[in-house]
Amino acid sequence: MQSFRKILFPLTSLVAFAAGCGADQRVLNSTPNMRPNGDVRVVSNSEQEVRDMKTARLPFVFLIRRKDGGLITSEDKVFLSKSTPRELNRKVLSDDGKTFVFGSSFVVPSQTLSTWRSRFVVEDKSESVSKIDGR
Repeated sequence: MQSFRKILFPLTSLVAFAAGCGADQRVLNSTPNMRPNGDVRVVSNSEQEVRDMKTARLPFVFLIRRKDGGLITSEDKVFLSKSTPRELNRKVLSDDGKTFVFGSSFVVPSQTLSTWRSRFVVEDKSESVSKIDGR
């Protein structure tokens, strides 16, 4: 009987521990917009992303779309990556891959905007200067 108790307690503990180690399916299902590489979230609504960036107090927000209205390609991503300053705080691919939303705490240089506009339609959703300066 003594040896049975010595085996029963560790065995019961092991079963209880193993049962609690599974993934929570609710958590796994709660982030359907995450890409496997964690690089860019794909969401369905660029306007919601603009609101989220403003809630995060990013005063400079830009929507970037292809001039033909098509999907952002891998070549477009490389172009944007090379032409975008590192100071941009946030970028999100939205509208089923048709819009990039950029958010920044820093002023985006006019040269960068010109470079973007050479290839894309750029919509400026930034706060007005008076709101940024607190005037």
